[in-house]
Amino acid sequence: DRMRILNPDCHSEPKGEIRDLGLVNTADSLAWLEVQIASGKDNVRKNAVFALSLLPPQQAVDSLRTIIEDSGRDQELRETALFAMVHTDSDLAYAYLDRLLADGN
Repeated sequence: DRMRILNPDCHSEPKGEIRDLGLVNTADSLAWLEVQIASGKDNVRKNAVFALSLLPPQQAVDSLRTIIEDSGRDQELRETALFAMVHTDSDLAYAYLDRLLADGN
């Protein structure tokens, strides 16, 4: 299985079929992404983490924070979540990162 995040401005040529999932509510999307993160292959898991950052700001920050702070998860996935958090354009994300950096001092 492969998962790729696309948007209307994406100009890449797919090698296979693209299945448009249509409009999915945030709760269903979050639940599906969490399943992919828990049980998918590494590339699927990473893409699912990046997809979390595209959710509405509160859900994106909460779900990424959960991964970042879970010391039971593998380090690479936590790093991917931190990278995704940094690249969200959200005041909530920046407030979390400010607290995270302040706690490290």
